[in-house]
Amino acid sequence: MTQDSEVLLWHTVLQRHRNYVHSCIGDFTLDRSSLATAEADTTSVKGPRSSKKRKELQLCLATQDCVELYDVSNGTLDALGKWPIAATILSMTKLNMDRCSHTILVLITDSGNLTFWQFERDSVSGKVYVRTLANEPISRSGIRRFVPQYQMVSDPQSRCVFFSGIERSKMCVLADWQRGKLVVGSPIEIQRSDRITLASAACDVSFDNPVNAAIEVESGTNDYYLSFYTMDLGLNTLLLRKEHLLEDKSINFVMQCPNLQQYKIKTRPNDETDQDSVNPFVICGYDGYLTLIDLEGFYEVSVQLPVRKTVSSTNIINGTIHKLKKDFFILMQSNHGDMYKVGIIPDEETKAPVLEIAYFDTLPTSEDIHIFKSGALFNVSEFGTSYLTQFESLGEDLEKITSYTPGRRSFIETESTLKNLSILDSLTSLNPLTSFHASNSTPLTILAAANQTENLVKLTSAVDFEELISTTLPRIPSKLWTVRIPKNETHSLIFLSMETSTTILKIHEGTVEDFGGDSNPFILNKPSLFVGAMVQRSIIQVTRDCLLQIIEMHDGPYTKKLEWYPPAGVGIVTAFCNETQLVVALTNHEICYFEIIEDSLNELQDRVEMDSTVNSIALLAGQKSGYCVLGCEDSSLQILNLQSKHPDFFTICAIQSLISKPHSLLFMRDTSDLKIHVGMKSGVYLSSKLNINDGTVFDVRTRFVGTKPVQVNLLDNIDINHKDDDDDEPGENDSKIDDFKKKISDFTPLVVLNSSISWVTYEIDDKITLRPLKTDEGITLKHINAFITDDIKRNGCCSITSKGQLLIGKLDNFLSWSNWFNEKKYTLVNDELKNAGNEEEDEDEDEDEDEDASEKYEIVGYQSQRILSDTTDNSLSYVISKTANKETSLSAIRDDKLLATNNGNTVVIIAKEVFNAVCSCNFGTNVKYIVISTESGKFIVIQIRVKNNVLETQYIHETMVHSKVNAMVSFGDKLACCILGNVVLFGLGKKQLLRKSITEMPPYITQVTALDQWDGTMLAVGDIRESVTIFKYDIDNNSFIGVADDIVKRHVTTVKFIDVSSVIGGDRFGNCWVLRVNYESDTRVASNIKACQYTLETLCHMYMNDTPMKFEIVNHMNMSDRPAILWIGLQGTIGCFVPLITRKEQQLYQSFQSTYAELDVLHFQDNNKPEEVDLEETEGALDEAYHTTKNTDHQDYVEGVISRVGRDFLSYRSSYAPSKNIIDGETLEQLTTYLPSDQRWIASKMKHADSGKLDIFNKYINEMRTNYV
Repeated sequence: MTQDSEVLLWHTVLQRHRNYVHSCIGDFTLDRSSLATAEADTTSVKGPRSSKKRKELQLCLATQDCVELYDVSNGTLDALGKWPIAATILSMTKLNMDRCSHTILVLITDSGNLTFWQFERDSVSGKVYVRTLANEPISRSGIRRFVPQYQMVSDPQSRCVFFSGIERSKMCVLADWQRGKLVVGSPIEIQRSDRITLASAACDVSFDNPVNAAIEVESGTNDYYLSFYTMDLGLNTLLLRKEHLLEDKSINFVMQCPNLQQYKIKTRPNDETDQDSVNPFVICGYDGYLTLIDLEGFYEVSVQLPVRKTVSSTNIINGTIHKLKKDFFILMQSNHGDMYKVGIIPDEETKAPVLEIAYFDTLPTSEDIHIFKSGALFNVSEFGTSYLTQFESLGEDLEKITSYTPGRRSFIETESTLKNLSILDSLTSLNPLTSFHASNSTPLTILAAANQTENLVKLTSAVDFEELISTTLPRIPSKLWTVRIPKNETHSLIFLSMETSTTILKIHEGTVEDFGGDSNPFILNKPSLFVGAMVQRSIIQVTRDCLLQIIEMHDGPYTKKLEWYPPAGVGIVTAFCNETQLVVALTNHEICYFEIIEDSLNELQDRVEMDSTVNSIALLAGQKSGYCVLGCEDSSLQILNLQSKHPDFFTICAIQSLISKPHSLLFMRDTSDLKIHVGMKSGVYLSSKLNINDGTVFDVRTRFVGTKPVQVNLLDNIDINHKDDDDDEPGENDSKIDDFKKKISDFTPLVVLNSSISWVTYEIDDKITLRPLKTDEGITLKHINAFITDDIKRNGCCSITSKGQLLIGKLDNFLSWSNWFNEKKYTLVNDELKNAGNEEEDEDEDEDEDEDASEKYEIVGYQSQRILSDTTDNSLSYVISKTANKETSLSAIRDDKLLATNNGNTVVIIAKEVFNAVCSCNFGTNVKYIVISTESGKFIVIQIRVKNNVLETQYIHETMVHSKVNAMVSFGDKLACCILGNVVLFGLGKKQLLRKSITEMPPYITQVTALDQWDGTMLAVGDIRESVTIFKYDIDNNSFIGVADDIVKRHVTTVKFIDVSSVIGGDRFGNCWVLRVNYESDTRVASNIKACQYTLETLCHMYMNDTPMKFEIVNHMNMSDRPAILWIGLQGTIGCFVPLITRKEQQLYQSFQSTYAELDVLHFQDNNKPEEVDLEETEGALDEAYHTTKNTDHQDYVEGVISRVGRDFLSYRSSYAPSKNIIDGETLEQLTTYLPSDQRWIASKMKHADSGKLDIFNKYINEMRTNYV
C-alpha cells in the first residue's frame, strides 16, 4: 500500500466461531418433491393432520449470527448446512404443528422481527435450503431491555410462542398450519411494570389455554415471584393467571413438567376440585435443591441436590425431558457439569407427586442438553467441545434421594470418565481464542492458542495425503499409470516409465510384485509415453516407435492383439485413449485417430496435420468423446471435432491461445459442464469450459501453483464425505464391490496438480475449492493416479515423488468453504522420556486408553496462552502458557513437531510467576531471547537455544519496573513498552534491562493494551479507551515524537501496521478498522493543547460480531500474488482481509455489495409491481383505483426473504459506525445457500457487466477464494 492509494479490502471468514448459545431438535427437513403436494392440498381450511410419527433426529444449533443443522440418525453429527445471517440471534425455538409434517424453526433477532424458517431438501442433490415463511415485526431493530426478545419458549402443542424482554414486556404470537401454509397471528402483549424476567418455561397443559411460567423480580422491593401467564384463546388476550411469592431468592432456573395426570399422579389434593382443566407443574432450581410447584399452589415438594464436597454453591443451569412409553425422566445439569436424573413418581398411598434425584454423570458445562429418540444425548457447549453421546445405561441402580427426606444431603465424587454415557461424536471449539501465528503460508498453517488446558491447536488449510506404503525405486520414473480394466472394479497393474525402460508392477491378493518373465507381452526395454485401458479387456501401451494392444484373457494371462508402427522416420510424441477412442500424435505434426469395436482397433484413414507439435492430448472418459483437446508447442489449445455425424468431423473447430506451452491436459465432465484443465510449463494452471455445441472455449481461469511444470491428473472415484471410520473390517462385508457400485453416484471427480507444490481442486456445495495437498514430511509428488484395491476401497491413489519414491496411500480430510481448516491438537505436558524397563507398562496403559477412549471427555479448563514467532526463523514458534500452579511455562514447535529438551520434556517452567505479556526479541544479536512481564511488575529475560531440534533455555536476569505491563514489542535492537505514562526503550544489560530512552506520552493515554512497530521507526500505541496514537522515533534525540492521534474514542484490543502510516486494529465491541495518518490535517495548534500534529482518518470500518484479538500479515498466502491480513476473534473466528488492487476489481465488488444490500427492496418491488388499468373502464374512479398490484394475494408474499430475517447486511455491519471500504465477501459467498430460483433472481439483479448470469457471478466470487485465500 502507498500513502496516496485508497484502501479497499475484501473480507471473508475462514472459520466461524462455535459458541453455540441456542439449540433445538426436531424433523426440520422437508423433501421438496413433497412440497408441491402439501401446498396443493386445500380440501379444508385446516388440512389433514399429519400421520407421520416424528423421529426428531435432527439437531439445530445457533451461534449469535449463524444457524447450523445436523443429522444424528447415523450416530454421528452429519452436517446438513450452515446459514449465516446479518443479525444477532437472541433466542430460538421450534414448532411441531399437527398438520405440518416437518418442524418449523422460530428465531428472534435484533432485526426486530419474529422469523419462521422452513428447511427444504433437494431430493436429487440432497442439499438443504432455507425458506423464510414469515417475518413478523414485533419491535424496532436493535437490542433493548424493554423489547420482548430475550426469553422465548414455544407451547408444547405448538399453538403459540411466548417471549419476553428483560423488563416489563411479555408477548405471545399464535401460529397455525392451514392449507399447507403457515398462518401467524398479530402479537398480543402484556405489560408488567417494574418486573425483571430471569427465566421462563412453557407448561404442558394438553389442549387447554397455553400457560407460560416465569421467574420474576420486583425491582422496587426485590421480591421474587413465580408467575403463570395464560393465553386465553377465546378472548385472544394474554392474562396473568397466578403468581407465587418466593422466599428463597437463590432461584435461577425453571422448567416445565409433563402433564402428570397421564402418569397416574394426582395434581389436586381434592378429588371434587375441577378436573376438567390441567393443573401444570414446574420444577424450580435453587442453590442446592429443587422444588416442584404447581400453578394452583397445592404442592411444593423439595429435594436436595447431590453436590461436590469442594464447592460451596450448586445451581441447575439446564434440563430436558425424555418420555418413554409409560414413563418419563428429566435430565438436569449443574453449573459444575454434573448431571442428575430426576423423576416424579406417585406416592403409594395418596398418589401425590414425589421428587427423586440421583447423580447420573458429568459432562462439560452446557447451554442446553437434548435427548434423541435413538438413545443419543447432545450437550450444547458455548465454551469447549460439544459431545454427542450414547446412553449405555439409564442408571436404574443409582443411589436416589427423594422428597420424603428434603433435608438429606449427599456428596458425590466425579471423574473425567463417563459411567452411563459413551462418546459418539463431537464438535470442537476454539472459544476463547486469544493468540495465533501463521507458521507457513503454503499450505496456510496456523498455530492457535485456544486457552484449553494442555492443548495447542494446529490448523492446516490442506487436504491430507495419508501414506500407507512407501518404497524407494532403483531409478527415478518420469510417469506413472495405474491400469484398471473397465470390467473390473479394482486396479491390476502399475506402469512406471523410466528414462530408458518401463517397469510393470502387478497387484495380486493385496500384494504388489514385479510383473516380468516370458508371460509379459508388454514392452519393457523402452520408456512408455502412454498406457490406458479400452473396452472390457484391452490395454494400450504406447512407446516412441510402437503401439501395442494387449488383451487380458479370461483365465488370467495377457496376450498381444495388435502391434502398430508409425511411418518410417516418424515417431510418436504422445497419445491418449478412453474406452472406445484412441488419438496418437506423431513427430510430423499429424494426428491419428482409432476406434475400437469388439476388441478390434480400427484406424481412420484420414489424418489431421497440425501447424506445430502436439505434446499433450485429452479425451472425455467413457464410451464416446465428441471433442479431443490438443496441447501444442506454439502455446495454443486446439479442439478437434470427433463427432462422426458432424459435417466438420475430424477438423479443428476452436483454438485458444495460452500464456505458455502446455505440459499436461485433462478433459472431463463436471456436473453439466465440459471442463478443460491445463498444466503449463511455466507453473500456471488453467481451467476453462467447453461449449458442447460448437467446441468453443470460455470461462478461462488461471492460477499460479508452482515453479515447475504442472502435471494434471484425474482421480474420478473420490468420496469427499468419506471417513476412515466408515471402512469395514476385513471379512465383515462380503459384498464390498456391490457397496462400491451402489455409492458410485456419490463420488466427486478430483483434479490433482503436481508442481513444486501439489494441489487438489474439486467442487463441493456448488463451489470450486482449490487447496494444497499435504504429505508427510513435505514430500513433493510428481505424478499421481487413482488406485483401488480390495484393501483400499475409498479415495486410494498411487504416486511417484521427485526423489524416486513410490507411494500408495489415500486422500482424507477434504475441505469446503464452511470448513476451511483441518485441526490437530498438541498436548503440552511435562513428559520425561520413559526408560526401557517401563515399555511394557506403557503398552498396557496405551491399551487401556484405547478401550476407554469413547468414555473420556475433555475437561474444560482455561489457561492463558500466547504464541510468539521467532524473530529470524518463521517456522519456529514459542508457546507461553500459564500452568495450574500459577507458573509460566514455555514450549517450542517447529515444522509440526514439539521440540524437547535433553531430558525429554516438551514443557519447560521458565518463571515461578504468572505472565502478563510476552515478547520475542534478540536485542541486536544473533541470540534468541524471550521477555516476560509478570503480574508483580517484573521483566524476566530467558535465553532460547535450539540445536538439532533440541530446546535449551537459560534464565538471564529480571528487572523490576513496578508497573503492570500489558503490551511489549521488539523495536529495532531494543524492547519498547509503556510504563507509568511513558514510552520506554530497554536494552539488554548484564544484570538487568537498561532504560535507553524515556518519552512521556500524552495524558489521555491511561492504559495501553496494544503495541506495534514499523521498521524500527514508527510505534503505534493502542489505549483501552482513547484509540490509537502513532509516534515516530527520533534517532538524534533518542525520543519519540507524537505524529497522529484519533478523534474517535475506540476501546482498542489489538493493532497492526500495514504500511508506514496506516494501521489495522480492532476494539472490544467487535469492530475492525483501518486508520491512516492524514498529513493534510495539520492543525497548527500549540503542543500544550494538542499532543499530535496530525489526525488519523478512518479508511475502513466493519462490524464483525467478534472481538479481534490479533492481526497478522501473510505474504503470498497459498502462492497468491498479494498479501493477506489474517485476524482472530475471541470467540474463535478466523477471518481474512485481501486488498483489492485493480480498479476493475474495486468497481465490480462494490457494485455487487451495493446491489446485494438492496435485494429485499428489489424483491418487494418485483412482487408488487403496479399494473396499469384501462382509463376508459375507470372513468370517474379515484386516483388510487387507477393501479392494482401484481400480487393480489398479499399473504403469499413475505418481506425480507433474501436477508432471511428482514434486515440488510450493511445495516448489520454498521452496528457501531457506518461500514466503509470493506466488501463483505462472507455475505456474497452465501449465494449458493439460497433456493435455486432465488439464486437465479439474485444473479439477474447484479448490474455490473455480464454478471446477470448465475455462473458468471459465481465465477467472480470463486476467484477471491481460489486465487487469493
